[in-house]
Amino acid sequence: MLQEENDVILDKLRHTEEQREEAEARVRLLEKQVASLGEGLSLEAKLLSRKQEALRQREAALKAAQQTKDGRDEEITILRTEIEVSSCYS
Repeated sequence: MLQEENDVILDKLRHTEEQREEAEARVRLLEKQVASLGEGLSLEAKLLSRKQEALRQREAALKAAQQTKDGRDEEITILRTEIEVSSCYS
């Protein structure tokens, strides 16, 4: 009878040990998944940062081009005015 109780307790112990090992394996798998997800998020953040910087650079280039165009338009207007004025005096 004592032997049977010992066998039952040993079976329970083995079963519990198997459950613990399975739980540890799940924990390791989840840790790997979390690490992989973190790396993915970090990469995504870097890409987003690069895209934002590229957009800022394009906006600055567009603004500079617009200012240059406005400056040229102003020069053309001044030259036309000078031509008109000199035509009047000719």
